[in-house]
Amino acid sequence: MPFWGVIAAFVMSLIGPLVGYVIKALGIGLVTYVGLDLVFDQIESYILSQYSGLPVTTVQVLNLLGIHSAIKIILSTLSACVAYKALIASTGLVWKKPGSPPAKSF
Repeated sequence: MPFWGVIAAFVMSLIGPLVGYVIKALGIGLVTYVGLDLVFDQIESYILSQYSGLPVTTVQVLNLLGIHSAIKIILSTLSACVAYKALIASTGLVWKKPGSPPAKSF
């Protein structure tokens, strides 16, 4: 077998599992992110609907402080963090220091 044939066989043997990991990671990450985005949109709607019970001056001060933007940023960060953790947990492709104990599986 020529040298290029060996290299091609080696590369092809790596592509199969790699494609599987990528598809699995993207699927789980995307589903988690979209699902959590819907949940956090509902939470944001509920929090912002509670503004109606506050006095007008309080709502104006909160708007000046940018509380509306802060709520969106916090909920988006939570959604991204949970999706990232689900992605990492699904693939198990996290580098570990040699000699460290294996991660606990949930």
